[in-house]
Amino acid sequence: MRMRVGVFCVIAVFLSVAVAGAQPARKSSAGFFADLTLVTSQIESGAADQARIGSRGIGGLMGFGVHLKDVVVIGASGEYQYVKDNDPFGNDTTGGYMTSSTGLYDFSFYGGLRTPFLGNATGARLGVNVGRSWFGGRRSIGNCIDCDEESLNVGGGMYYEPLIIIGKRHGMNFSASYRIYGKDSDVRNMLTVGLTVWR
Repeated sequence: MRMRVGVFCVIAVFLSVAVAGAQPARKSSAGFFADLTLVTSQIESGAADQARIGSRGIGGLMGFGVHLKDVVVIGASGEYQYVKDNDPFGNDTTGGYMTSSTGLYDFSFYGGLRTPFLGNATGARLGVNVGRSWFGGRRSIGNCIDCDEESLNVGGGMYYEPLIIIGKRHGMNFSASYRIYGKDSDVRNMLTVGLTVWR
């Protein structure tokens, strides 16, 4: 994994340096970005079996960060995913008998590199993030205060994340990424597709 991260970072730096001279100078050396995406993750089969959940989750992610000269980025993101409950429990409630559902949540910090905008009115940015995530989960019954609940032991870890942003130089754009986790994580990978605002 380290070698692939290194190769991708070298490529990103090379493209950044090669293209930077062709880009108009920005009035400000810093800016911000925000992400709103759909996500789906694959959970390692052993961890999923132990937690008695499915091995595939689906949900949403929100993120934000700052960029320096359109190249170096520092950011954070949070996400929540629904995952199949393979061992649901039930409780009697004021709304009748209800069964549990399961969900995973994640918070991560990362740093990364972006190429300057490749194109004219419309184009793309390429990039890579390297970060650390903290996963957790819960089996519970929604909208029930006194019902049973259970924590899910699903761990995060280090990851790297190639990505592409397609659209305008600054403004709302389409984005996609593929996050690959290290061996210390119970999550294997995460695919994101959505919107990124770059200012």
